[in-house]
Amino acid sequence: MSALNKVMPDPEVIARLLELTIFPAYAPGPHYAEIIRRKQAAWSQVAKATGMKPQ
Repeated sequence: MSALNKVMPDPEVIARLLELTIFPAYAPGPHYAEIIRRKQAAWSQVAKATGMKPQ
């Protein structure tokens, strides 16, 4: 288990992150990679629909 996995459930860690306006969310590597793939696909469609071009 990674160090991040160990501390993320800790209420004190969560409280401190929230004090810093960091909204804690954690997913293990493969799950997080899938989240990124889905978001990239969704935002790619938005970019195409609006005619945005990479700079």
